[in-house]
Amino acid sequence: MVDLSNKVALITGGKRIGAVVARELAGRGVDVAFSYARSKSEAEQAAGQVRSAGRRAEIFQTNL
Repeated sequence: MVDLSNKVALITGGKRIGAVVARELAGRGVDVAFSYARSKSEAEQAAGQVRSAGRRAEIFQTNL
């Protein structure tokens, strides 16, 4: 398996699939940046789950 520890992932969308992917990556040692369009509370919740895993998480409102 590839060592992803101390890498940073950009996830476009902090709900549903994005949140699941973020939790998996955080469990493998990855810090996560989320973009969101409208669902700030859901992005904050997903970021909180990443932080609970001991990794850094930031959210950014964007229109991709």
